[in-house]
Amino acid sequence: MKSFLFAASLAVSAFRANAEGRTYQVPSFSVSDLAIHGSATTNELKDALYGNGIVAVTGIENFDSIQSEAVKSYHQCVFANDNIKSYELEDGTKRSSLGVAVQGNNALPFEVSSDCSDFAYASSKLQTSVSSVSDAFLSSLDAVFGNRAAIKRKNAEEYTSISHALMSANHLEHFHEYTASESTSSLESVDWHTDTGLLIAFTPGVFFDDGKVVKADDDLFFVKLSNGETVRPIFPPNSLVFMVGEAMGKLIDSKLAAVSHSLKVNPVHDKRVWYGRMFLPPADAIFAEGMTFGDFRHEIESGSASAHTKSIGCSGANDVVGTVQHRRQLQEPNCTLANETACWMQCRETVDCGSEEELRCMNQEQTVEWVLSSAGADSCVDDVECIVGVHAPNRGLELLCYNANSSPASSLPLGLWTMGALLLCLVSTTLV
Repeated sequence: MKSFLFAASLAVSAFRANAEGRTYQVPSFSVSDLAIHGSATTNELKDALYGNGIVAVTGIENFDSIQSEAVKSYHQCVFANDNIKSYELEDGTKRSSLGVAVQGNNALPFEVSSDCSDFAYASSKLQTSVSSVSDAFLSSLDAVFGNRAAIKRKNAEEYTSISHALMSANHLEHFHEYTASESTSSLESVDWHTDTGLLIAFTPGVFFDDGKVVKADDDLFFVKLSNGETVRPIFPPNSLVFMVGEAMGKLIDSKLAAVSHSLKVNPVHDKRVWYGRMFLPPADAIFAEGMTFGDFRHEIESGSASAHTKSIGCSGANDVVGTVQHRRQLQEPNCTLANETACWMQCRETVDCGSEEELRCMNQEQTVEWVLSSAGADSCVDDVECIVGVHAPNRGLELLCYNANSSPASSLPLGLWTMGALLLCLVSTTLV
């Protein structure tokens, strides 16, 4: 153990050296000042966004306890719940993740077992708090950008502001718990990249040692400033951080640069827990070269995207095909236990089927199947078909699966399938 800690200390020193030992105090704004839209705050926020693209929001009511309970209960949930699957990152770090969709500013609950009831309650409180702060922040962005924030959309009137666009879109939310590898690899845990969305909001990483939260100033999270300098950002206590993503430069103003960032999970701590919400453009927003964001995202996630499409918004610094960087594609987890089967981003307990039945991943309330294939095909059962171009209220144009014999209200966006997904046995002759 002593030899590992010594090696870990050397690895930490090396990564600190990579950042030239420099820290960067992230500009901060109180949530009350953001809500007022005063000219001084608006100008300072504009300078910060066009400058280095990362700001922190402070003065959030009870945020210390709300965030603390959420990350603590997630840490306990990962420990107690085998359904939260882990993935190994490039440097050997293990990452245990839970994700959920956010409709506009309304976050769906995280799907967890009864063992994680404390997390279900605590995460709901955090989601509510983040939504409230996001309302104030997005309203301030409307004041910063004015008419410049108008976003073109396919076959419809443009979105008149950032808040209008984001309240009409589906977003993503995640909890991650990182466990550092003992290999003391020189690789980053998460390599340098920028995020696809307009913005990402996140809470700074929280460390655990021996099951307890520890106060530490040695997080190896790095960002690149607009001048290219690599720094370790310092965040105000109890803050929610907002960072510019690629879509801001594509949809709002090309002078808004996405913040490149990386992470090396510090091996001197047992665990690191992080929460974030990615604000994505509406599916029908014209993202680039006449392609909507929904089309772009569907091609990337289905695996059918060309190298050119992948290069439109590339974030994976090490994920390279020739000279074109491309994104990590959506994949089902690798389920290693004999009694588990991959079903919409999770390993679920296998169901015993009859001799004339086949196991299929279904949505609990919609009789629709989700199949992730190398060709990006979407297969549905019985009279169900997949269509593109249906206008879903408040969500824009999306790929939907729906039952042809039922009303359109029964349709469900593919991105929301994580809610209520389960394995069912179906008579094989009904499959198409």
